[in-house]
Amino acid sequence: MTIGAKEKKKMIFVTGDTHFPLDAAKLFKSRKGFALSKLQRTDYLIVLGDFGLFWSKKSVYNNENLQKVQTLPYTLLFLDGNHENFAWLEDFPVVEKFGGKAQRCGENIFHLMRGEIYEIQGNRFFVCGGAVSIDKAFRQPFVSWWPQEDISEAEEQRAIQNLDHAAGPMDFILTHTCPASVAAQMFKGPVIYDVTAEFLDVVKDRLPSTPWYFGHWHMDKDWGGSTLLASRKIKAGTRYYYIDAKLDSKGNKYIVLSETK
Repeated sequence: MTIGAKEKKKMIFVTGDTHFPLDAAKLFKSRKGFALSKLQRTDYLIVLGDFGLFWSKKSVYNNENLQKVQTLPYTLLFLDGNHENFAWLEDFPVVEKFGGKAQRCGENIFHLMRGEIYEIQGNRFFVCGGAVSIDKAFRQPFVSWWPQEDISEAEEQRAIQNLDHAAGPMDFILTHTCPASVAAQMFKGPVIYDVTAEFLDVVKDRLPSTPWYFGHWHMDKDWGGSTLLASRKIKAGTRYYYIDAKLDSKGNKYIVLSETK
């Protein structure tokens, strides 16, 4: 997709886990038909959790990566996943952004918080990060694993309150993991208990027929009903899109959610 000089479009992209720096190249390298270097601050790339940039305050390499990300021309938004340093994330200031609460983590970096509803370029997003770490038995508490990976009761309550107060439907749902019922369909049976995934089943019932994008499971797949983005009209049924941190079958590392003049 080409962004022309005469007709500058505002773009929203979504991509999967980056596990910084393992798959951070997707944030910097151009792909198929458009150049990331030509984007502006009014363009957004959203990472669906396991961002991983804020991992170790003691790491010089981490600081270098942060400086590099802050040179990006666009605005970088991210959900928290399960592989995050939540103690560090909690230190960032909470600000009003896109009609909801977000954390400013850098000049052009914002953490989209659990249970918030945002309006970005005329699109309404319900956002909820978090997931259980299936490898937490092999991680060190408060060094490489944090209990805040699970959604809390307070976060659940805020999410429900926000949905109760929201007028009208959502255009997109963005999460790190998927509803527990969807995971069971994916793997054709029960998976590890995940309190966040269980809560997302509540969201699923509240917001039917809404396109849903998530990461976490490290594969590329879409399935479900017949929901398609076509002139902003949504057909009956929900389609779920799993986005991996790797290249998809078309060689892309992100999906365009929206482009507006």
